[in-house]
Amino acid sequence: MNTVLCHPYFINDEAMLPKEVMAALAETREERLAIAKHQMKKNKSETIANEMKNEVISLSRLSIRKHLMLVNSTTEVIRESFDPDNSISHDVPYCFIILPYKLAKNKAGKLTPTSMTDVELCERLGKHILELSKATCFASCMREYYSNATKESLETIHYWSTSLDKYPIQTAEEILKTFHLDSEYFLDLASKFVAIVRADGQNFLQNPTMSAMKLIRKYAVPITQVFSVNGKAYLYPVDEFQGMPIVESSRGRKYPHIFRDCVTDVVYKFLPYMQTCVTRMMSESGSVESLVKLIFEGASPKTPNSWVQASKGLPKVFLKRRMVAEASILQEAILGLIPADSPVVSGAKHELDFIHNLFSHIDSTRAFGGLKKVSDGDAIMWTAQKGADILVEDSQRESDPERIYFAYKEEQEQNIIMEEKDVKIAKLEKALGSLSKRLQAFESDSPVMVI
Repeated sequence: MNTVLCHPYFINDEAMLPKEVMAALAETREERLAIAKHQMKKNKSETIANEMKNEVISLSRLSIRKHLMLVNSTTEVIRESFDPDNSISHDVPYCFIILPYKLAKNKAGKLTPTSMTDVELCERLGKHILELSKATCFASCMREYYSNATKESLETIHYWSTSLDKYPIQTAEEILKTFHLDSEYFLDLASKFVAIVRADGQNFLQNPTMSAMKLIRKYAVPITQVFSVNGKAYLYPVDEFQGMPIVESSRGRKYPHIFRDCVTDVVYKFLPYMQTCVTRMMSESGSVESLVKLIFEGASPKTPNSWVQASKGLPKVFLKRRMVAEASILQEAILGLIPADSPVVSGAKHELDFIHNLFSHIDSTRAFGGLKKVSDGDAIMWTAQKGADILVEDSQRESDPERIYFAYKEEQEQNIIMEEKDVKIAKLEKALGSLSKRLQAFESDSPVMVI
């Protein structure tokens, strides 16, 4: 009986248990606690996610400009670039900037770097971002030209490969002319590309896009060097409608989120998102001032001269297809700069899962700095309450039955005016044809004067 009673099952005093049994019991308790904690966190996230679904601000009809802003939002560009099949839920923002300094409001209430050193870092960062934009634009053109390969385009690529050794500058100019890029502002970049191709040899002929991605990496590296000065990276969500970083606190979470480890890898990871945000804002406004608002609002309305010069020649076409193409090739190129064993490398099936997992850690309440998700049922944009109110007001105004009627009536009147113009043009063309025939007949009947 004593043997039975000495079994660990019948012993209440754990101090009498063997050390191995006590260790196993402690490990089991820790596992159960961890599972319970994980389940509680999961339940909380699901509850918040369900609440957020109910918080989506729905929009119906929008004015053309506002609708263009919505369908071309950074979120939509990122969705189509990294999740073209729309296979995951998009319930977190994708529009960020990552800076090597912290922003603070000045006396005028505008966001600005907090020291002269940070101002210098800001100017360097902006210049490098714009130069990377040009490299990404160039690389995207090269991919499109090669992807839509015709006999003529393949012959042209072969011609470039044979002429660049003897005529590097002329070849660079020919490439830019083919891509409709201004040689005055892209020649230095194209010359660097030619140098890469000369070193690549036959690789360029096999896949010119790979050479173009090397060019992107060449312009991406200096951006990470700016971050090495302070050794930190500050992540800010961005209001997609206003084009401003979020710094206010909401439901207990205040941005920025600060990264102190693996900063270079973190910058590379977020660079495609930031670059897409910058491209989208500049394309929508048609001005480099959008970059000023994003990373140095306090300098507005002035723009650093280095930014003005670096931005010259950049396309300002507010076209989603173009932005998607640039985001995709930039992300592919940047992957080659991140070590395979880096903690920022996502083992998930989708690139965007990394962002979802990140927010579950840094913003478990999913407040996102007060950003609101607005949608017309298809396209999504994240904006603060002020931007959401403007969009809702625009939607209500555009959905008003009388406004729709008057818009239809105006369109009908324009059609009538165009039809009347077409009739007048047809009459004038007929009269001109008749006059031309009479003139020809007159000339043929006139006697020829012999001198």
